[in-house]
Amino acid sequence: MTRREPKFLVLEHVTPATRLMEKRRQMFQVQETLDAQKSDFAHKEEIFKVSPWREPVAGGAACTGGRPEAPSPVGGPSRVGGPLSPRPWRGRPSPRAPPVPEPRPPHPAPQRDEEEVKRRDMNLQESLIKFSNFLQENEKKRSQHDKKAREESKQSSKHLQESGELMREIAALEQKREQVIRVLETQMLAYMHFLEHTLEVADAFHDIHQISDRYRTLESTHAENEVKNQKLRAQHEETRVEMTAFVNNKTNEIQSLRNRIANLKKEQEKVEQDVRSVEVNRDSEMVKLSEGMLQNGSVCMAAANLYARCCKNSNISHPPDEANTLHQLEIVGHFVSDLGEIIKKYRQEQQAATKEKERDKLAAGGAGAAAAE
Repeated sequence: MTRREPKFLVLEHVTPATRLMEKRRQMFQVQETLDAQKSDFAHKEEIFKVSPWREPVAGGAACTGGRPEAPSPVGGPSRVGGPLSPRPWRGRPSPRAPPVPEPRPPHPAPQRDEEEVKRRDMNLQESLIKFSNFLQENEKKRSQHDKKAREESKQSSKHLQESGELMREIAALEQKREQVIRVLETQMLAYMHFLEHTLEVADAFHDIHQISDRYRTLESTHAENEVKNQKLRAQHEETRVEMTAFVNNKTNEIQSLRNRIANLKKEQEKVEQDVRSVEVNRDSEMVKLSEGMLQNGSVCMAAANLYARCCKNSNISHPPDEANTLHQLEIVGHFVSDLGEIIKKYRQEQQAATKEKERDKLAAGGAGAAAAE
């Protein structure tokens, strides 16, 4: 038989009474588990007593084949009838010995009863939980209804106060209506006197109905004029809105044109500044060009002068009417280079002559010294 532990129900939010009942149920379950363990132990002990290796004793010598039981080796009481009964005879079994009965399983009725009790207990627990939830919901509903009743009482007192104020206002309005009626009656009398006086004074009216008809006619005319006035005011408003939009558009266009003019003026000033800078650069270039032309003229005149002097001093015939300045300078260059070669050669000759004179002087001085000695 398998041991089954009791299952406990865990309740987090319950009333103290429900918790107490849950503790009692747990105690009963523990007690039932202990009783089941006791019965299980007793059943196991019973099975141990009637084990297959023991032979049952019937009529004294039935188990020993007509022989008397052997005495116990320890001299104690028999183990068949009690816990210290002697061991049975292990000789050849008698052919007339009855078969050993098989151990029977325990009766399942206690287990079914236990399961039925547990099932009923679980049902009772579920019913308790449902009842606890029901009580909690009722408590919540009662608190909500109490709150609603308090709010309704407050609203009813507020409505009673408002109704009292309205009744006072109604009484004040009734008094005011009576005053207005008295004033109207007084004014109506004055109006009737006015109409009668008008009939007496005006010749165009013969009775009060004509005055009323004229008044209604004037009133209808006034209403028509008011309608026309409203239409004209609406048209005037539309026209004013259109004019405002037109003025705004034109103002925006004027502003954009002014901005464009300002931008064009800035571009014009920039272009004028560029033109002035270009003119200044042109003037400076003209000055540089005139200076270059002046320098060119000076160079040409100097080259012509040098060319004329070279032609005059040179033994080589050159055309006197040479107009190309480069050719003139080339001829002058050749002349200068030839002149430089001539001067160089002349200086070399002078140096050689000077050296010859010095050698002659040295030689003459050496000869005089030798003669003096």
